[in-house]
Amino acid sequence: MLESLKLGNFRAQAGHLGLDQELAADAAVDIFFLADLRPILQRFGNRGYRAVQLEAGVIGGKL
Repeated sequence: MLESLKLGNFRAQAGHLGLDQELAADAAVDIFFLADLRPILQRFGNRGYRAVQLEAGVIGGKL
């Protein structure tokens, strides 16, 4: 079940997270996968970055 965490206009933030592209700012829906890399890199070393990308890809594929 989806719920709103915060109401408002987030087009500027979406555009920034979308590498300052208008497509992300103008889209009706944006989904961003964010991760705190510090603990992951401490645990897995350089492989942690790749593991995070793989996990985001798996979750994105299920959407």
